[in-house]
Amino acid sequence: MAYVINSEGKLSGGVNREGIQYYNNLINELISKGIKPFATLFHWDLPQALEDAYTGFLSPLIVDDFQDYAELCFKEFGDRVKSWITFNEPWTLCNGGYTIGADAPGRCSPWLENNCSVGDSAREPYMVAHHQLLAHAAAVKLYREKYKESQKGIIGITLVVNWIVPYSDNRTSKAATQRAIDFVLGWFMDPLAHGTYPTSMKSSVGNRMPDFTEEQIHMVNGSFDFLGLNYYTANYAAYAPPPNNGHISYDTDSNTLLTSIDELNNSTMTLEEALTDNLRIEYYQNIFSFSIMLPCKEAYICRNGVDVRGFFAWSLLDNFEWGEGYTVRFGLNYVDYKNGLKRYPKHSATWFKKFLQNHSISPFLRLSISINSLLMEDSDALDDCDYEYWEPFIDPEAYRNRIRKLLSGNDGVSSLPERSLRILFRYASGSINGSQYS
Repeated sequence: MAYVINSEGKLSGGVNREGIQYYNNLINELISKGIKPFATLFHWDLPQALEDAYTGFLSPLIVDDFQDYAELCFKEFGDRVKSWITFNEPWTLCNGGYTIGADAPGRCSPWLENNCSVGDSAREPYMVAHHQLLAHAAAVKLYREKYKESQKGIIGITLVVNWIVPYSDNRTSKAATQRAIDFVLGWFMDPLAHGTYPTSMKSSVGNRMPDFTEEQIHMVNGSFDFLGLNYYTANYAAYAPPPNNGHISYDTDSNTLLTSIDELNNSTMTLEEALTDNLRIEYYQNIFSFSIMLPCKEAYICRNGVDVRGFFAWSLLDNFEWGEGYTVRFGLNYVDYKNGLKRYPKHSATWFKKFLQNHSISPFLRLSISINSLLMEDSDALDDCDYEYWEPFIDPEAYRNRIRKLLSGNDGVSSLPERSLRILFRYASGSINGSQYS
C-alpha cells in the first residue's frame, strides 16, 4: 500500500489520490465477492525518496514516517479493512536487503563480493530489524489509541520461519537448531512477547545488537492482536564454526549451517504430471487436521497451546517468486509460461475447492478432521487405517467405511485413549455426526 503517498514518501508531501482510489476499488470488489481483506502496510517496497533522504530503515526517522503512512491507511480504509498487518516478513528485508544484498536496497559488506557498493552485513541487519520493530509498535500504538475502538479491527505482524530440525542427534546440532530459530523467529518474536532480544543473539552479536529504551520496551512488548507466520520449507541445522578470516556478518553470527530443498519448475514434465501435486494436498490436509478447522479445544495444535484462527494458501497461482523468478512453482493453479500464461487447476486446486465447499455446508467435516487428529497421534493406527489424507473432504461415506475397517482389527487402535475409541465407535456406527459432536 505504499503508493497512497506521493513520490516524496512523506505525508507532508501530499497524498496520492489515484492510489487511494485504486485500493478503495480493490477493497470494495473483494468485499462484494465475500472476501475479507487483510491489508499489509509494508512488503519491502519503501519509497526511494526515503532511502535517498536518510537511508530508509537504517535511520530511526523511518518510525515517524511509517506511523504517518499507517494512519493515512487507517483513516482511508479502516471502515472496511478490519485486519491490518504492519510488516510482512521483516526478517527477509534484513537478510535479503542488508546481509547478502540480493534484495532492495542491495546493501552488504563489500568482502562478500555480491555486487554491493556499500553496506555492513555485521551491523546493518540488526539496525534495520530494530527500526522495523519500533515502526511496527508505533503503528500499533496509534491504531489502538485512535482507531481500534471505533473501527473494531485488529492489527498484527507477519513473521517467517521454516521448520528446523537437527542435522544429527548430537548436542551441537541440537543447539544449532535453537540458535537458528532464535536468529530468524526469536529475533522479532522475543521483543514482541517479552520486550527483549533472545539471549543467544545478544551473547553472539554483542554491542552490534541495538538496545531498547524502557519506553520502547513498553511500546514493543505485546504490540500485536494476532501473529501471522509464513513458512515455506524445512531445514536441517548443524554447527558451523566461526569464520577464521575475520569476516563476520549476520549469517555467521549464529554459527549455524542450514540446508533445505524446494519444489522446482521441472520443464521436462508433461502437463498432466505437473498438475498431479498430491504432496501439496497432503501438506494442506496435515495442516488442517492439526490446526484450524476445529473449535480450539478440539484441534491438536490448540490442545498444545496455540490458538490458530485462519490460514492463507501460498499461492493461488504459479508466479514470479521474488529472487527465484519462475524457477519454483508454489501455486494451486498451474501457469503455462510458454503458451500465453494459460492457467490449469492442479489437483490441489480441485481438492481445495471441495474442501471449502464441504466445510461451509457440512458439520460432519469437523468430526472427520478430529478423527484424523486422533489417528495421527498413534502411528500404528495411522498405518492400519490406510486412508488417504484428503478422503474425508471428498467422499465422507468412504471415509466412514475406512474407519469401520480400522475398528474391525482392534490392534491398530489399542493404544488410543478410551474417550477417543468411544468417539470412533459411535462415529463408525452412525450414531453421531458432526453437529452432535460439536
